[in-house]
Formats: sequence, C-alpha cells, structure tokens
Amino acid sequence: MEIAFFDCLDSTQTWLVAQLRQNTLQPPFAVCAKCQTHGIGSRGNRWDNAPSALLFSFALAKQSLPHDLPLHASALYFGWLFKDMLAERGSRVWLKYPNDLYIGAQKAGGVIVQVVGETLVCGIGLNLDSEQYGALEPEVPRDGLLEKYLAKDFARISWKQIFSNYRLEFAHNEGFSFHYRGVLVPLKDAELRDDGTLFYHGEILFNARFES
Repeated sequence: MEIAFFDCLDSTQTWLVAQLRQNTLQPPFAVCAKCQTHGIGSRGNRWDNAPSALLFSFALAKQSLPHDLPLHASALYFGWLFKDMLAERGSRVWLKYPNDLYIGAQKAGGVIVQVVGETLVCGIGLNLDSEQYGALEPEVPRDGLLEKYLAKDFARISWKQIFSNYRLEFAHNEGFSFHYRGVLVPLKDAELRDDGTLFYHGEILFNARFES
C-alpha cells in the first residue's frame, strides 16, 4: 500500500476522502500526518490529539474486504486489529464499543469509517504521549506500528474470527456508555449481536461510527 506522509493536515480522513471523490488517487492508499488541525472525533466532534500522536487514514476497495464483514461493523473490525497489534507489544489497550481505544479508564484514540462509492476509508488516531488525555504506555515500542498494521492482508482475516475475540472482551464495556441518536446507552444493559450491532430495550442499534 502506498503511504503519503505530511507534517500537518486538517484531517487525514478529510484529505483522503476528498482525493477519492476527486478521483486523484485509487485504493489501496494511506495517508499519515504528524499533526491535525481539525481531526474528526466521535459523532462529528473535533478530535484534539495530543502533541505526539499516530494519525492515519487508509482506503481499501470494498472487494478487498473479508466477505463476511458487515460494513456497519467496520470500525469494530479495524479497531480490534489495531488494538490486538498494540497488545502484542505489551499494551493494555482495549476497544470500547463501538470505536474508541482506551487504556484503563482513559480514551487514548479512536476509529472512524466512511464509504465513498466502492471504497471504504478508515481513519485511526492514537495518542503516543499526553498529560491531558490517555496515551500509549511509554514502554510500548512505537517503531513500525503504521507499516505493520497496513501490511495486513485484511481480506484473509474474517469478521467471524475478529468478532469471536471481541466478544470475549466485551465485558470491559461494563460501566461505560455510548451515544446513539442523542441518547446515552449503558453498555451493561445491551446485548452484543453477531453482526456487531446491539440489542437494547427491544431495539437493534447499529454502529453509529459508520458513515456512507
């Protein structure tokens, strides 16, 4: 996958989506920036990253995704793979439903997914150092994180495989909530379904961190 590097962008996600809509590049493609001036956070909010952060977005053709991946669960899928890579390096990071990277009780990063035509665009941000926010533990090696993650053959890693692992750790969400259509949903009262949606008070809730 080709990777473009910038010192600073308004947002890696916004930049990459714009390039795709203007047909100036084709997937697979990734962009990484040392800083963002208008990073995108949850529910369209601004993501204020720490002074040192890993910030990147990548584009994949839908046909290169695993055949069993529900598109609305893409943030969980890509978020788990990133979290798992960090855990292999000794991090205690966990994935809060549906798209937040937490270390302990502090948010350290997040995932956002958008669809542009036949292309899926995933953005990931992770604080590497911060006194104000959660951040990757200083003892966890940083070298090659981006390259190792983007080198994954996503088509060969099934949603079923990822979901079976995520289900085992879903209990970490107890005591936390997530916003759904302006309502705060306590995750301890929700049932996680096989397609990554939640069943809550008789209603099926779709992953709210997915845009098409």
